Amino acid sequence: MVDSTDSYKIIDDILSKDLLDIINKTLFTTNFSWYYNEYTVAKNPKKYKNSYEHFQFTHWIILNSKINSNAVSMLAELIKPLPFNFEQIVRAKLNFLPQYRVESNRDKHNIPHTDLERKHKVAIIYLDDSDGFTYLFNKDATVLKKISPKTGRVLLFEGHMYHASSHPIDSKKRIVFNIDYIE
Repeated sequence: MVDSTDSYKIIDDILSKDLLDIINKTLFTTNFSWYYNEYTVAKNPKKYKNSYEHFQFTHWIILNSKINSNAVSMLAELIKPLPFNFEQIVRAKLNFLPQYRVESNRDKHNIPHTDLERKHKVAIIYLDDSDGFTYLFNKDATVLKKISPKTGRVLLFEGHMYHASSHPIDSKKRIVFNIDYIE
């Protein structure tokens, strides 16, 4: 499936199952470090309709264009079929959102935000099937698109677009590679 507008593009099955299996096995060994973050976005959740904040775990790979992890080879393999190269990456991290039953409301999401102040593009690579959706927002803060995580799915969009994750309600976890790059 390819779903596309001027603002975003969703591509399914661009990544091989073998590569995704290797990556997922790597992420769940005792040698891989996940780091606790109290919030997904450090902003006041009260000013956004249907938003909440809950903790997540992250693993930074590239921050401010500097390599910060031994997981770089994993990232390099993941981006091979994507429309950018390694030198264009400004920021890359893994996000692990655990299950959270937020008032059992499936239309709630984390804080809408942009990743960087500068002009950039975003690639979100879904590493598992989950009910922890990604939300893309119109300029008037209404939901433009609600994207369901599917293993191997890639979401590409303009960096100025507000977006938000959501913790899964039924699934145990939601894991994505979040990559910010410039052209």
